[in-house]
Amino acid sequence: TDYKSSVKLSAGAFSIPLEASTAFQFLYASTAYTGVGMDINFGSGGVTSTDGNITSKNNTTGSQIVTAPATIDLTGSPTVITPRTFFGLQTNLGPVKLFAQANIFTNDSYSINGGLKAAW
Repeated sequence: TDYKSSVKLSAGAFSIPLEASTAFQFLYASTAYTGVGMDINFGSGGVTSTDGNITSKNNTTGSQIVTAPATIDLTGSPTVITPRTFFGLQTNLGPVKLFAQANIFTNDSYSINGGLKAAW
């Protein structure tokens, strides 16, 4: 069986997070926080096959048995507004802050992220 096809994949996304939070600080050394937010999402994506044919050949004689077209044409865009709640912990080391945050989205998904902040 021979398979020959060209597939094009394109995707692009941009998100603007908006958040409102409250926090409790423990002796300046650490902070616990929680809040609500939403992400405003823009973008698009797509998959297209430009030359899709599946051909089955007899390997002994080289004769073609069957050819069937295989075409893909899919496009999509993200949900424009994704509400979420979040909570996290932060360690304060002078002007450097280390944090870990969990996000729970209304579309039954979640994320965990962490990072480093610097403030002076």
